[in-house]
Amino acid sequence: MQREVELTPEEDALIKKAKIGEYVLTSYKIHDVDFVLKVNGLISGMTSTVTNVQHLLDLEEEVKNSCQNLKLLLEVIESFGGEEVIDF
Repeated sequence: MQREVELTPEEDALIKKAKIGEYVLTSYKIHDVDFVLKVNGLISGMTSTVTNVQHLLDLEEEVKNSCQNLKLLLEVIESFGGEEVIDF
């Protein structure tokens, strides 16, 4: 399975500014194989070999979850530096 994420220039700038390339998006074990997926791994591309279709489907699901985690992380980073006023 080959996977790689394409970023917008804005997303790329956020990742570099926040220095989150080594941030672990997910770590999991699928069928006795340990995987750690970091931001840089999604960006630069990774290849994994699986032994059957079920392993492929399981891995694909984890990669999709990692992409969602990256999207949420970027949204949080983007909100830094601003002010939030809470009225009591």
